[in-house]
Amino acid sequence: TAYVDQTNLELFTKAVFSNATSQYLSGQVQSGIKYKEQINYMDVDVTLRAKEGCGLTSSGEVIFDKKEIEVKTFYDQKTFCPSDLETFYTQQFLPAGSIYENMPIEAAFAEYYSAKVAAAVEVLLWQGVTGGASGVIGLNQVIDATSGVINGNPTSITTGTGITTGNVIGIFNGMVTLIPNALAGQTDLEFVCGWDTFRKLLQAYFTLNNFHYGATEEASPYATGSIIIPSFGLRVTALHGLTGTNRIHLTRKSNYVIGTDVPNEYESLDVFYERKDNTIIARIVAKLGTQIKFGTELVTFKLV
Repeated sequence: TAYVDQTNLELFTKAVFSNATSQYLSGQVQSGIKYKEQINYMDVDVTLRAKEGCGLTSSGEVIFDKKEIEVKTFYDQKTFCPSDLETFYTQQFLPAGSIYENMPIEAAFAEYYSAKVAAAVEVLLWQGVTGGASGVIGLNQVIDATSGVINGNPTSITTGTGITTGNVIGIFNGMVTLIPNALAGQTDLEFVCGWDTFRKLLQAYFTLNNFHYGATEEASPYATGSIIIPSFGLRVTALHGLTGTNRIHLTRKSNYVIGTDVPNEYESLDVFYERKDNTIIARIVAKLGTQIKFGTELVTFKLV
């Protein structure tokens, strides 16, 4: 066969999407959870009344309530046999000798493997379900099980119709009208959606000639995954964990909770040489859970 130069040892890896949700909700992480923990909150009834005479009468209540957040332990492990590389061009990665306690590509492998785990965690944070392999329950299921959540699809758009460039602006606008008045003016009130929905929203605005960002700006919405809806001034953030779900959520950032034992524990990759089997093992073990504080402060869109 034709000659193929196999002396170029530069390795290429596939693109991996980032764990954008962990970055987006970095301020909403509740750490130190080994199993379950309470999220405590308070409400106060206030009734303003006219004062007549000297006597004052108490009214209303101070209400203390709680929710539970449960974390599940998950892991991933790769057992790597360096000897398998001996009969291929990959032998050039191996050090001299027959005992391979480390490899020149170990750093590149660890970096790429960690990125792949982070991408899997991104999906897990939103799409984890009861009975799933990891045991982690994602925010979509938590939201669906939370009482008081506001239906962001009152016109019952079906799965057959889906989210399209023709209806996506109307969906976002309609969700804005459902925001409880108490949330008006909250600075962390934002939309999150998948990248597929986000691209349709950009295309719809483009079709309307609604250019609400500078064409010469280096940080375009498609590059940043973030845009501010005209008129309403509400930010929309695209998250890979919601891609393919046809879900859109509108609430305060502070309404989400991510539970962990150690923040970003899934980034703690352990790579070690196993002398017994002459293999290299890469392992990640971490805990993760999700919760919503107030269902009545969240508008969610879901196809029917």
